[in-house]
Amino acid sequence: MHLGSKESQAGLWLAKQERGLSQRERVLFELWLKKDPLHEATLFECQVVWQGMDLLSNRAKARVGSSKPTNARTTFRNKSIWVLGTAALLIIAISLFFTSPKDSSTDENPTFVYETDGYKRHVLPDESVLELKPGTRIQVEYTVRRRTVYLERGEVFFDVQGNSGRPFVVESELGLVTALGTEFTVKQGEQLLEVWVVEGKVKVSKKEDSSASVEKGTKPVNELSAGQMIIQEVSADSFQTKIVDVSEQELKVQLEWKDQILDFVSAPLYEIIAEFNRLNDIKIIITDDELKTQRLTVTMKPNNYRDFIDLLILTLGVEAEYTNNLIFLSKAQEIQ
Repeated sequence: MHLGSKESQAGLWLAKQERGLSQRERVLFELWLKKDPLHEATLFECQVVWQGMDLLSNRAKARVGSSKPTNARTTFRNKSIWVLGTAALLIIAISLFFTSPKDSSTDENPTFVYETDGYKRHVLPDESVLELKPGTRIQVEYTVRRRTVYLERGEVFFDVQGNSGRPFVVESELGLVTALGTEFTVKQGEQLLEVWVVEGKVKVSKKEDSSASVEKGTKPVNELSAGQMIIQEVSADSFQTKIVDVSEQELKVQLEWKDQILDFVSAPLYEIIAEFNRLNDIKIIITDDELKTQRLTVTMKPNNYRDFIDLLILTLGVEAEYTNNLIFLSKAQEIQ
């Protein structure tokens, strides 16, 4: 669903519930509710107004009478049009009730918090990829002008989609790392800040000098290219990083933690997919109960979902439907 407001989305879900949700729609509905606490509140507000519409309609019929019968389809259509048409009024009511001045996160300026005890992979709306090492915590502020990742602790590997008009900045306790289309890793430990560059270039600046470096185009403290790294001590009195050339083998050892492999031998499909879903933003959902118990031997990287789906199509005869970050699997229908 790509509608412009929570109220419009809630109205559509009410309309769909009126005529009955399919299994796939029930999954999408639950995910929609979990995505934002305001979704459930918005749905409740819409339900209250919807019920009020029913009450008014019944009273009008009692007073005036109906010149022609009203069937369920007509009622459903009228309600759907009415709910969408009153979205503007609901926006005012709900925003006054739920909006807090302390909440800096809006639809135009969303903030996501990611924290993990194990490996985790996230994909931003622009398809930039973040891979989190176990024990990492970050906050992501994603705006139309700037993409900022606040690294509180741990290590993150970044595969950034370049956009010169929309800088990608990683902010740590000590400094900022600015990238324009590159692959690199940033590690914030108790003693050291480390930056390793795999592809492209990054700019590293002292935290208090970051605004001048990024916005005014002044020369940053350091500029790193592929095959280089820096280390800065947390306890150091000054920001004096030293650029060091590293070999491909050293980079490989540094990034071993992210090269995970899923290895299953004659495991039920639901178990394989549960592990895949744990490690990825993209989720696979099986809509066929018989398919869940099918056994499979497979070795793959967690992010290689397209090859995995192709394998299922070839070996198990499944159909895959892609919807945003969801992949629905079902048994292929036999052609009569």
